[in-house]
Amino acid sequence: MATINIRLDKRGNRPDKHGRFNLSVIVQHQGEVLYLNVDKLTEQQYNHVFVKRSLDEKSKEYRQRCDEFLEKAEKVFERLRPFDRQQFRDAFFKEEVVEPVVKVTPTEMTYFEMAEYFRENKRLKPASKNRMKTARNQLEKFKPGLTYKDITVNFLHDFEYEVSKRGGSPATISGYMTDIRTVINYHRNITKFIPQDYEYPFGAGGYGIRTYFPSKVVLRAEEIQAIAELTDFETKEQEWARDIWLFLYRCNGINFVDLLAMRWDHIQGGSFRFYRTKTKTTRRSNIKPIVAPITDKLQEVLDKIGVKDSLFIIGKMKDGYTDTTLSNKSHKLCGEINKELRYITRKLDLSLNLVLDIARDSFATTLNRNGRSINHIAEHLGHATTVVTQHYVGQLTVEQSKEINSCLF
Repeated sequence: MATINIRLDKRGNRPDKHGRFNLSVIVQHQGEVLYLNVDKLTEQQYNHVFVKRSLDEKSKEYRQRCDEFLEKAEKVFERLRPFDRQQFRDAFFKEEVVEPVVKVTPTEMTYFEMAEYFRENKRLKPASKNRMKTARNQLEKFKPGLTYKDITVNFLHDFEYEVSKRGGSPATISGYMTDIRTVINYHRNITKFIPQDYEYPFGAGGYGIRTYFPSKVVLRAEEIQAIAELTDFETKEQEWARDIWLFLYRCNGINFVDLLAMRWDHIQGGSFRFYRTKTKTTRRSNIKPIVAPITDKLQEVLDKIGVKDSLFIIGKMKDGYTDTTLSNKSHKLCGEINKELRYITRKLDLSLNLVLDIARDSFATTLNRNGRSINHIAEHLGHATTVVTQHYVGQLTVEQSKEINSCLF
């Protein structure tokens, strides 16, 4: 006799882009196993229909249809002697074309599925996709099988408390909640998967997402000067890493990913003119190019790191790259460069670990320390408003704090 059942085929397979695995009729006979794929389901759909054995009409109809597949497999087995895998497959699929039978209505989708739908159907940068995946996974861990109906004001407060209890920072919590709101808004206003009578949990009278900008601790002015003037390196890689950091600092505090994508034809009229990678496809208003003047000091470091026989300034990209390629290359090179910068941190005994990310903070803080207006700093950083710029300007120095407090009795 054969053992015949139906279940998800997860034999080391990864789900498709919609999070689905093959649903297979599995025939086992004398050590041989035959998989007959009849549909595709997510784990959530499978659990809803087969594990929880939900009693809604669609789930019952689905199970009945699958029972028919099992009966058919049993009849085929009785007719075929001896057992032959290919003959069995041909006979099973001969009489009819097996069509997908899952008909999950939008409102039956779990939050997990709704988030995946959004990630796959919106043009998101790789970093945004990864961040939303993390938020989705945390929600699934907090409440498996979560649906939009479960997302209430009280639920959001409970989730915030749980993430905080596990050590999540205010910035992390804010990011998770923003992603949840984005998915809810998309399915409420665009796909209409969520009906309008859903009690929206965000906004006035509901859950308010906190805006959180942690205060910056930045390098002292003399430390930045020491970095720029350093000439004693153990390897060429260490010097190149310092020069990359110095270029970011002197070129309006740009992000490394922008330098990676920067081309020689971005030089116009003695300045670099380009759009930030982070905002060029997401911002819908106040879109302005970054204009970074090529000063003598910037030219000095450009002469050292520039690759003249490439379209790109540092020669690490090829024309026609994708967003994913740029993101992956940036992540890989940042790790390598930051590793080399550890030498400078130790050699100069810096108060902070020297990494590429703090070049931007150092640029903004240096301008602020030297009396430049916050509006001018915002424009150089490419910020739409000065609210974000305040985040990049470091805290007062000890000397400044003493001077401010000197008037106290």
